[in-house]
Amino acid sequence: MSKQQNYEPLSPAPMDTDESIIDFDSRELLAMASGEYISILETLDEDALLAEDMEVEDQIDAALEQIEEVGKTNATYESIITKFANEAKIGKPEQVEEKFENKGFGKIDWGNEDETLGEESYNYIVCQTNEKDVVVTPIKKIPKEWPNFVLVEDSLVSNPRLDAKRSLQMGDLVEIISFELLTNKVPLTSGQITFQTENPNWINSVSRIICQAKATKLKSVFQQSMREVPGIAMDIQINRKTKALKCIKVICPYLPVSQRVYKRQINDLSILNHIKKEPITLQTNVISRPSDLKIGKDGSYILPGNSQFGNQNDRKVHQPTLVIGISKPSLKYTYPFTQNMSRKELRYSENVIGAALSAYIDQIKTDLSEAQVVVVPEIEETKGNIIILNFEYILDSKKQLVKFVDSWEDDSPLSIRLNSPDSKPCASGYVLESERSTYFDKFLFRARILIAYQDARNYDAQSDFEFINEKCEIKISPTASINTLETRMESFANNLITEISELQTPRGKITKILLGLASKNESPQIDWQTIYKNHPAIRRLQGGQRETARLILDDQSRGVFQQAPPGTGKTFTAMSIVAALLKKYPETHILCVAPLNVAVVKMCEELAEALKVEGIDEKVLALFSGNGKMRYKEQIENISPHLLACAVDSPEFTTKLEEAELKKVEKYKKACTSHPRLAAEGTIAQLLLSHEKRRVIFVTLGLCEQLSKLFENTEILVLDEAGQAPFAQLLSTTTFFPKLKKVLVTGDKFQLKVHLQSLPETIRENYGLDTCIQILDSTPGVDKTTLTVSFRSHEQIVKCVEAGAYTPANEVLYPKQGGEFTMLTRMKNFFTPVANSPIILLNQTSPMVLQDVSYSSSNPGQTRTCIQLLEALINAGFEGNIRVICLYSAQLREIGIEISNRSLTGIQTLSADAMQGHETDLAIVVTTATQRNESGADKSVEFWADPARANVALSRGKHGLIIIGDLKYLMNRGGIWNRFISKAMEFTVVADSIQYCNAMQNTEAQYIRGTLHVNGRTVQDYNFYAGSAKSYNLNQYYPSNSDRPRRAEKREWAPSNCNQCGKRGHTERECRN
Repeated sequence: MSKQQNYEPLSPAPMDTDESIIDFDSRELLAMASGEYISILETLDEDALLAEDMEVEDQIDAALEQIEEVGKTNATYESIITKFANEAKIGKPEQVEEKFENKGFGKIDWGNEDETLGEESYNYIVCQTNEKDVVVTPIKKIPKEWPNFVLVEDSLVSNPRLDAKRSLQMGDLVEIISFELLTNKVPLTSGQITFQTENPNWINSVSRIICQAKATKLKSVFQQSMREVPGIAMDIQINRKTKALKCIKVICPYLPVSQRVYKRQINDLSILNHIKKEPITLQTNVISRPSDLKIGKDGSYILPGNSQFGNQNDRKVHQPTLVIGISKPSLKYTYPFTQNMSRKELRYSENVIGAALSAYIDQIKTDLSEAQVVVVPEIEETKGNIIILNFEYILDSKKQLVKFVDSWEDDSPLSIRLNSPDSKPCASGYVLESERSTYFDKFLFRARILIAYQDARNYDAQSDFEFINEKCEIKISPTASINTLETRMESFANNLITEISELQTPRGKITKILLGLASKNESPQIDWQTIYKNHPAIRRLQGGQRETARLILDDQSRGVFQQAPPGTGKTFTAMSIVAALLKKYPETHILCVAPLNVAVVKMCEELAEALKVEGIDEKVLALFSGNGKMRYKEQIENISPHLLACAVDSPEFTTKLEEAELKKVEKYKKACTSHPRLAAEGTIAQLLLSHEKRRVIFVTLGLCEQLSKLFENTEILVLDEAGQAPFAQLLSTTTFFPKLKKVLVTGDKFQLKVHLQSLPETIRENYGLDTCIQILDSTPGVDKTTLTVSFRSHEQIVKCVEAGAYTPANEVLYPKQGGEFTMLTRMKNFFTPVANSPIILLNQTSPMVLQDVSYSSSNPGQTRTCIQLLEALINAGFEGNIRVICLYSAQLREIGIEISNRSLTGIQTLSADAMQGHETDLAIVVTTATQRNESGADKSVEFWADPARANVALSRGKHGLIIIGDLKYLMNRGGIWNRFISKAMEFTVVADSIQYCNAMQNTEAQYIRGTLHVNGRTVQDYNFYAGSAKSYNLNQYYPSNSDRPRRAEKREWAPSNCNQCGKRGHTERECRN
């Protein structure tokens, strides 16, 4: 085996050409010369070979050139040419001997003709490998007395006559002459074969094929040419008893499925010491004979596409790439990229990121495949080509259920077909709602879905769709658009990114900057006074906001990263700059993207205001997926004048359309109202942009990848909420824009990043799938600015956020001077624990409860407290909006049900992750986690203690923040919770949740020395402070020892009168009148 490693860009396997016998091409002759189809020569028609347009010697010449390129063959050249010459009647073998020798193969010994040429034989493909042997299966139909699965031992292949260059691997071909039957194995007759998914009799429980016979003599062996590419080991399986290696699960670009490889395929076992930390080199081949295959789970076996064997979940592939070996890489993988990397190292590292993306794609495909169901549905309603149906599905374990429901969330897209082997999808749809429950010792999943007829090419899909109404058995498969991921993978696998970075164009410079290969940029050469004078939108900016504008409004190609903590106006700044750019460059095209739909809405709203200030009348366009329109309907309606549905409804546009185009538009508008998921956003957007110009377009980052051809004129790219944008996705997206000159990226490196838990564990770090902010912040060629003033929240909340998330990183966050955030503190019928403090810390140690149908937990006690607070706030007439932020999904559902049951309108419940990009007048954070965990130890600490998640939850409130939780338990974890609560206790006290709920609307409640009291008793939680006086600075609210709570009888006190209203119990400063 060659040890030279050649990391050329990968490319898809070539498509099949015409393979008829009459039109022999050099590939077929090569197959003959390699021993794959020698037997075909025996059946060739003489007239076919003597066709006028066939030059046999030219055909042989072309075949020999390909043989020379491959560098190996397994049948003797003498026997091939003799056979071919005799059958073709082109003369004696000597007539082609000179041409053959001129190709460098040496003189032919015509006396040594292969003695096996006359024996009956059949071609088999290696479909599975074991440690000391392989399993083969026929590639074409064979006589019934021949076996379907044959064991071929390594010792049989070692015969020098076969000239095997290595041990057999999957995809290799063998020509079997004889075999011996194995006893107690699968019968040869196909009538006794079962095709059930469970316990098929051709394969055992650990996916090992059961052989019927063992080969005793081979005629030839054909081994595919090998190629070495970078790959990743996703998992290593070790025998628990012997500690010996069982297999390694590997992946690389264009591999149709992650594949298990075994000890026989590992060239150097020392690689096992580094395989989890570093990329590996995979030896691969492309299977062209047979061209269509079925691949089992984890690549455990392959079968010809027309094989009667297999599993319903096998992946059908065309000319797939397979792994046949593993070795150490010869090049070093480096991430992040650096300026001192060689070109080979850079391209190699880029290919490794492509391999990581392949692993991500493979996991999505696997999860979707395992989540499909076969059911007989209950039809609820049929209206034309739309059906609403229900079904139930039983799962054996909670683990299965939790993984299953991830693919069946509300609004998840679906594909539907009849449950028959040859059926095609006849409908598509989405999940309307679902629920899960226990079912004896199992688990029951119920779903209500909407499906619509879907046409299929060269197939009667309408008849299948009509059968669904007759309650026939159907297969429902969750789907996901992986086309964009595959395009992203191809960008890295084919070195498109580095090739663009080598271009001497603005686009090449931008790509080089983002890759981290550029040096520090020059300072902007700009007349700031002129900019300040000509652009009113820029005059609104302050401090770091102006520095960002100065960099982007410069004429140089730049990549700028703006670090922006919560409330500092990052979107406001970005859209003010966009308004100025539109005025400065009348022909420029700007694309504004964000990973989140709500962030896209916010950008659109901010630009509308900035354009008014700038004095520009500019039409903009906002595009959303059907899923986004459904989930964020309320927010998206706020920018309805900029939506595609509004744009195509204008008479000036519709008058330009043909009749067929008008029908498409009407269908789209109707779908937007009734079934947004079915609306063809991309098709209609393309139609609009072909007739009208839009210089600014808003779209999510994911939809941007899907509709990339619409944005080819983009010159300036603005990415908001960049923390949740993967580095690989940003780089891949820029490849769509040949005219790209500038990139502005804005986000916060201390807020939520990419959700890595959805990725295979092996690739979560150091493979370009994490946030782009991490790279841009450390790249010398990227210009950086920092915003430090929060305009969003009350100064006490800002100071707590600064202490919790930013001070440890030596970052600062200042509150806006003179900000008025008193919506909560000025209320007359609702009392906070400390006068004039908008922060309420409620200590509640009620136990958390693990859910029966998930691994999430809720805290019923904290739910009751939250509902009491909400009812009190509504009764007191709180004027702003309220959002309940939960760290646990079960808690969110529990509170949501209570809010619905009590008809508490206008209140939203969201997870901390979903709150990124949102803000609210009053945030209620329900933490759930307590030391009193009824289900044992809290196993979710890493989740709720994550500093980025906590930062998002704690920084959303503008006028007020309420935290409900076991505060001592939260603080004992250290980190952001400890720092935030400790800082908050400089402004307020920790209150007992029960005592405070009794006091917050009590007309007898009074402030004594700034702290809320009822009937002479403070709401402060004594249990929380017990034994911790130094840590919690009790002196702040108890300036003398006489005012502190005593263990003995309490001292009587007489509250002072207010000089303003004359009432007792508070001072003039604390008076609410």
